[in-house]
Amino acid sequence: MNISDLSVEGLTHLEARMTADLEMVRRVKALVVEYQKMGGLGLGMQGVLRQASASAGPTSPPVEPGLASTSGISQPLVPQQTEEELLLEGLAAMPASGFVLGDLSKAAYRPNRWISKDDIKSWVKRMVRQGKIRVMEIRPGRIGSVYASNLS
Repeated sequence: MNISDLSVEGLTHLEARMTADLEMVRRVKALVVEYQKMGGLGLGMQGVLRQASASAGPTSPPVEPGLASTSGISQPLVPQQTEEELLLEGLAAMPASGFVLGDLSKAAYRPNRWISKDDIKSWVKRMVRQGKIRVMEIRPGRIGSVYASNLS
């Protein structure tokens, strides 16, 4: 970035590129997490990921598992729920009469924990294929189809 790029248009363009990059990283991360859950990452792929992270440059010193380093003070880490767990909790809160994707998105929302609409759509499609969610009414348009849970 040059000094000539420090204009409103230049910064807007930079922001758009960075947002697109961040979205791509989120999608790749979601795919990696999904494959890890399915057991799809073999030792070869994990080795490649470790090698890529090791060649990324100098990093902070290793921290003991379960402890976070915050200005020299060790504090226990609070395990975050995975997207899968958040969406299953949201699905359990849905009414038996049916729900739309927006309702599921609101039920799965946590502060500082946002799940994209595309991730929710793909999760619901996967759950329909697995038989955990059924389609009650197919509706094209902005709001979308009505779904219901098959979970007890």
